[in-house]
Amino acid sequence: MQRKIEHIDLALKQCLTLSNGLNDIQLIPNSLPKIANADHINIETKIGELCLSSPIIINAITGGVKEAYQINKDLSLIARKHNLAIAVGSQKAAIKDPVMQYTYSIVRENNPDGIVIANIGMDSTFDMAMQAVEMLRANAIQYHFNLPQELLMNEGDRTFQHMKEELSKILIHSPVPVILKEVGSGMSREFMKEMISMGAAIFDLGGKGGTNFAWIELQRQGIQDDTFVDWGLTLAESLIEYQRIRALHTDVHVIASGGIENGLEIVKCLALGASAVGIAGHFLRTYYLKSIEHLDQEVSKLHREFKIGMALIGANKVDEIKNIPFVLKHSLYTYAYQRKLFSN
Repeated sequence: MQRKIEHIDLALKQCLTLSNGLNDIQLIPNSLPKIANADHINIETKIGELCLSSPIIINAITGGVKEAYQINKDLSLIARKHNLAIAVGSQKAAIKDPVMQYTYSIVRENNPDGIVIANIGMDSTFDMAMQAVEMLRANAIQYHFNLPQELLMNEGDRTFQHMKEELSKILIHSPVPVILKEVGSGMSREFMKEMISMGAAIFDLGGKGGTNFAWIELQRQGIQDDTFVDWGLTLAESLIEYQRIRALHTDVHVIASGGIENGLEIVKCLALGASAVGIAGHFLRTYYLKSIEHLDQEVSKLHREFKIGMALIGANKVDEIKNIPFVLKHSLYTYAYQRKLFSN
């Protein structure tokens, strides 16, 4: 699967910089300390029935080629050391060719008791989803949406007539929680509302601002065209879209992802209702361009920054972050106003 190797290479080389929009979210500070002890802050969180020791998830990156084995092996060791949930890349390659299963299963081998998340794409059937779960003895499964990527790939899918039917089966009958995941275009209120009517309860927003697969696919083909590289909603816009859903569906959870690179951004995402955050590109670049030791240090740094951010807003535990006041600046405020996303 040369395509997967090219995806990794181009993700590392991505020079396209699109803001995730989080700079336009301003948390309101309170100078009076409201925590008893900054060293005793609790960062445990829950996503539905999944209990996480940290809100940081190592999000889907790769699998299905021999080069992915070492990446997943090293990332899973980091996940085990820091007790992080970890998702694998699309398992379609191993479902088609069982020989490739080892490039994914190493994640479970290194995390016998950790939270491991399987991954399938839009063309997957219920049976394929169950194969993916069984392959990893997964605690949950991501069903990813990557329509721009599929349409821009020469070898991408062009027919989707059975997608909704199979997705409905997966949502209704899956023995583990199903996470509906975007891969870079963000999610709208209308999309989330439709998926909730089908039984969805967990969304990974996958907003614009992180790895850009439209850009990657165009680069693979040597096409110098930026028509669709700015397609979709930023992570911040997707979080704003979630506000109406959040008010109406208290049992629906979101994972914020799309270019997160520091602990303060994690606090902002949780202040807007996210239960956790997914980080992929930042971790991949740190690992590949530096070392696994640097990645180990980066996870510790993110946790330290996250706890400092919690202390600054007076949150002793993750649930308290969701009560912190915030304001929207510049274009994000205009976006929220035009979309009427804070009205009843």
